[in-house]
This record gives sequence, structure tokens and C-alpha cells, in this order.
Amino acid sequence: MQIRFLNRKDIDVNKWNDLVASSIQSRIYATTLWLDHFSPGWKALIGDDHRVVMPLPVKKKYGIRYLAQPRFTQQLGLFSAQPVTPAIEKKFLEEVQNRYAFAEISINTDIEEDYNVNKFLIRNNHILDLSPGYPQLAARYAKSLRQHIVKAHRNELSYQSRGSVASVVNASYDLNAAKARVHYRYYQQLQKIAKILQPDGGCFVREAVASNGAIVSSGLFFRDRYRIYKIITATSPLGRSLKAHHFLIDELIREYAGSTLLLDFEGSNLPGVASFNTSFGPQTEHYYFVKWNRLKWPYKIFKK
Repeated sequence: MQIRFLNRKDIDVNKWNDLVASSIQSRIYATTLWLDHFSPGWKALIGDDHRVVMPLPVKKKYGIRYLAQPRFTQQLGLFSAQPVTPAIEKKFLEEVQNRYAFAEISINTDIEEDYNVNKFLIRNNHILDLSPGYPQLAARYAKSLRQHIVKAHRNELSYQSRGSVASVVNASYDLNAAKARVHYRYYQQLQKIAKILQPDGGCFVREAVASNGAIVSSGLFFRDRYRIYKIITATSPLGRSLKAHHFLIDELIREYAGSTLLLDFEGSNLPGVASFNTSFGPQTEHYYFVKWNRLKWPYKIFKK
């Protein structure tokens, strides 16, 4: 397979997005729109005229170009409409390592041990197939989740779709950004993407509202032809006591039950988040964090 290295300006947007959309590994994160907002200046490896593509989230510091996982981008890696053989995986990843001496990225490829990386972690994602009807989906809920949902209904919460993107983004930033160390400019990029995608249903807002009219939990969800992505949510202290976040996701599942979509929880290895996700009965899929550092001293110490 012939692999070409391309700068962003030289990428055929239509060919790229068509391949990503039809690929086995298809994710919204690999579209040109997403990459342009969260990894400006990204580059790519393209094999055999878009038979296989690999976005490269390039950053630059102290004159050194390296790879770093963009914000709100769970995973990248190789994308192809056909299964990617280990030989092709190896060829792409060796090409990446030859070009970049430092990388901290999350990819969809389970690399072998002989790639000589400094760190390799298996990470969990949780996905729920929404094709069954709601009763079948709810039957898989954990007992504790069913109890929380009963409590939420007793608290007279309502499910609404009138909220604005800005309100969710600002609420999520206020509640979560300091702990996660995410700069507001990345939330602004979410708003920009949402403004582009929302008119055609590519993203939407859902809210849980208390009986007094207060928004106690909200979420900004993105959607492509295969998945609904739970990108950001915000639940107030009052909402936590009312079990509003459990209610919000349950109502979202009720809304889309019987569809051909997957609900992508953007799963986590954090015990609390994983416990919440798995209480809805999803499947677990894996992606992989990889780090290598082949920089020469003294540059090697700029990233430890």
C-alpha cells in the first residue's frame, strides 16, 4: 500500500468525509469539520487514494511538531471501509513514529508490543444499541438505576428539548471545566460546530427541568448516521439530589428507542462515571491510549 502524507490544505474534503462516514470505525471525531475546530493544522496519512486514512492531530511547541489528542475527541486512528490488516496497521503506525518523535494520542487500533511505546493503556467506551423497543432496553437497567428513575418521576421532573446550546455549554464549563482543566475556548469551538450542525439535526440539546422551572440537568448531544454522542452534560447540585441526570439519559433512550442508532456514552475508566454508564446496560468497546517520546535531550524533558 502506498501511503501519502498530506497537509490539511491538500486534503480532498469530500473524499475524506465519505470514507470516514462509510468506514467500519466511523466516528464524528474524524470528520474534517471536527478536526478543523479542535485540531487546526491537522495533517493526514492516506493510503491508496482513501482506502485507509489516518488523521494526525499535530501541535507545535518550542519549534517541535508532535501529536496530541484534541479536546472533546475521544479517539482517532485508522479509518477504512474494509477490515485493516495488521500489516497495514503496522505500516501506518511506523510511518507516524518516523515522522513524530513525540505523541500522546488515543487510537482505535490495538497495537502490538513491538512498537516500542513508552505507555499503552486500554480504555473503555460504552455504547447502547437503541434498536430494541424501550421496554426491552429498560429491562436491562440496573436495579439501582430503576430506583433512581422512580425517584426522579416522584420529583416531577420534565424532559424538554427547548434549551439552547450556549446554556448547556456555559453550565458544563462552570460545573466541570476547572476540575477537568479545559479552557473555555474549547467550549466555544463546541458552540461553533453545534451552530453548523444543529439546523440539520447533527446536534441537539435535551434538558431535565424541575417543577419550579429550574434546569437541573442538560446535555449537548451530537449525532451522525450511526451514533448519538454524549459530548457534554451539566447537572446542578439540586439536580444530583433529584436524580436528574439519570432521568435525562433514560428519557433520551426512550425518545430514540427503536431507532438504528447507538448511544455513545463516551465511556470512562473513572469508577463513578463507568458505574453510571454501565447501569444502563451498554456494551463495552475498547480504544487505546499510546505515548512515545523519542526526542533528544534537552527537548525530551519538555514532555515527560
